[in-house]
Amino acid sequence: MYILKIFIFLWILFSGTSLYSQIKVFKNVECEKSNLVDSLTLDELFYAAYNESICNLDKYISRTVQADSLSSLRIDIPSNIKSEFIVALACFPEIRDKRLEFRYKKIKGTMNARPDVMNILRTKSNRRYVILINNNMGKHKGISLETLSPAARLGWYGHEVAHLQSYQMMNNLQMLIFSLRYISSIKYLQKVERFTDFLAIERGLLFYIFESGRYLSNYENASVAYKKFNVFNSLTIDEYKCLWYKYQSVKFIKEGCK
Repeated sequence: MYILKIFIFLWILFSGTSLYSQIKVFKNVECEKSNLVDSLTLDELFYAAYNESICNLDKYISRTVQADSLSSLRIDIPSNIKSEFIVALACFPEIRDKRLEFRYKKIKGTMNARPDVMNILRTKSNRRYVILINNNMGKHKGISLETLSPAARLGWYGHEVAHLQSYQMMNNLQMLIFSLRYISSIKYLQKVERFTDFLAIERGLLFYIFESGRYLSNYENASVAYKKFNVFNSLTIDEYKCLWYKYQSVKFIKEGCK
């Protein structure tokens, strides 16, 4: 009976106020046109901005890496992912002073970010995090990061850093409840992954998140199950378009690649 009371208390405490209840469903949202759109359709605007963003990515990465001071980082970033990962971190300055370790091992996906198991004994300011990268030596093969385009890599890393940001927004008890729900509920997992993309989009990474999903969908060596998992847990194309129109379209000027 005592255990049941504790469970009910925790359920009431977290069911309505969980961090991931914040995510809004943007599917089938009707994006109203403004005077700025003129005769261009939302599709044309979206893909024009997408192409410009991809074309100018090298300049964006170079500018960010040069401006970023690596001396303050408590992270030893593998050389093969360093440039794009620095850009992802720049979008989440709250994570810069956290201890982060990269490990290559057998996992089901390509990459995932998780809290260190000992965080339950640490204060929030002293937490440590781990990013696992598939070494492709087991049954489940991930995508080789070297084969990804820079834009897709940035999207991938931005998503993982957004996970770290969401972990930082929870206390230790919330983290424990979150972990149990994440591994036991497919619907909750979907909610988490979609909200994580949303966090990255709010930080300006929309087209790179979009590109990483497009790449996986077209990757020949990815299993059908892996592709279905990605589609099920991702935002839809209509949601990407509406989110772009809501958050970033005002800043867009169609100039093409320079």
